[in-house]
Amino acid sequence: MPSCCLLPAARRAGVMKARYAYCIVPTDKKASAIQHTLESPISEEFPSTILRKHPHATLFIDRDSSGKLSKISS
Repeated sequence: MPSCCLLPAARRAGVMKARYAYCIVPTDKKASAIQHTLESPISEEFPSTILRKHPHATLFIDRDSSGKLSKISS
């Protein structure tokens, strides 16, 4: 499993054109990435934040990968 994921501008554009975007993000190694994706401002610094603008993006996370989130609702 890759330790990080960088989305070049061309790939981000492709993700935004997709009808649906599904992201499966397990393990505590991804906790910082999940925190930035959901809590950081949408920016080039954290490319995955663009997923928050996708109308049909679904993020599948587990207890470990959500460990750094400031607020978790059930």
